[in-house]
Amino acid sequence: MFKPLIDKIQENYFISFIYLYIFVIPWHYFSWQQGLLSEILVVWWFIIAKKQGYFNKLRLLFSNLPLMLLSLFVIYNYLSFFWSDNTKVYLESIHTFKYYLILIPVLYTSLKKENILISFLILLSSLFLFALYSISIYLELLTFNGYNPLIPIGYSSIPVVTPLIAIGTIITLIFLLSQELTNKMKYIFFIAFAIFLFSLFINQGRGAQLAFLISSLLVISIFIIKHKNYSIIFAMFLVFIFSYSFLNLNHSKQLQRYQMGFNELSVAIEEENFKGSWGVRAYMWYAGAESIQKHPIFGAGAGDNVDEFLEYMKTHPSYATYLRTYHNHHLNFLTKYGIFGYILFWGSVLFLLISIRKHFFYMLLGVGYFSLIYIDGLADIIISMNPHQSIFIIIFILLSVLLKENSTS
Repeated sequence: MFKPLIDKIQENYFISFIYLYIFVIPWHYFSWQQGLLSEILVVWWFIIAKKQGYFNKLRLLFSNLPLMLLSLFVIYNYLSFFWSDNTKVYLESIHTFKYYLILIPVLYTSLKKENILISFLILLSSLFLFALYSISIYLELLTFNGYNPLIPIGYSSIPVVTPLIAIGTIITLIFLLSQELTNKMKYIFFIAFAIFLFSLFINQGRGAQLAFLISSLLVISIFIIKHKNYSIIFAMFLVFIFSYSFLNLNHSKQLQRYQMGFNELSVAIEEENFKGSWGVRAYMWYAGAESIQKHPIFGAGAGDNVDEFLEYMKTHPSYATYLRTYHNHHLNFLTKYGIFGYILFWGSVLFLLISIRKHFFYMLLGVGYFSLIYIDGLADIIISMNPHQSIFIIIFILLSVLLKENSTS
């Protein structure tokens, strides 16, 4: 008599744990953190999977083309062992996707359409706390050993923190564009958006800041095309975003860093003098281009692309050679996996966005997030860094659940 009720409670506890898992992900401060939570998640899933029918839902994975393409890419990543000579680097490299094959079946079979919005709000609330945390350091409301108010990143790093805040900012912007929000909720989200923007532009990740501005332009343009009646209002909103961002950059004296970056890039291209943050990144394009020419289709393999870079350094000495990565997600993937692997990975994202186009709000969330990550990837290997590798797959799965609901119905 009480068995169905007990099963429902057990499932609700499990879904609550998934929400906790999503909330904790951005706060990646301990190496054991995600491993422990993932083990609990998988063991719990196996315990209740038969009763909740999760095993039967696994077959739905095979009708989800975006998830299948992404899964094939992960398998392809492991298969690159066969054309990689450096086994040590290969084993380090494949860890980037170790949670993908765990989270895809667990989250995809467990979550329903009504869980998607809640999951995004939980992720957003976690990112909002992260933005407040950064502002607290900037205003010196929060102090600790080694803190720096001019670089308010806490115990993390600039390539990790600024994109996290940028993701929160773009998601908040898309919620503001939603016509489902009440006026009261719009005021709340607008305040949150202003706080996110302030936090974004007091930090020093120029790649993430530029990525947000370009992504916001793309998102609002798509919205205006869809809702032409609101074009003037949202054109004004876009002007507000860029003006507010400019004032924040000017106030925090970050515009000087942008000017310095463009100067470094100009000197690097014209004189092949690769100094400074942007100059170093320009050097990586030269190094990456040579490796891609050698292994265009399948890449050098997950273990050998760094060795290819080190070989390039010997014949092209430069100040930039102190780095040991391409500092660029796209070069990193192209040199590792070639054009085939690159298209397989980003093709899965493209197919996902096309597949959910009828769900306009969620499609906008996908466009905003994935375009931001794609653009920021020109400056850092963002998808290979924690917690971004986990946030990527979680958002991918959440949007894929929409397709499960379609196939079920």
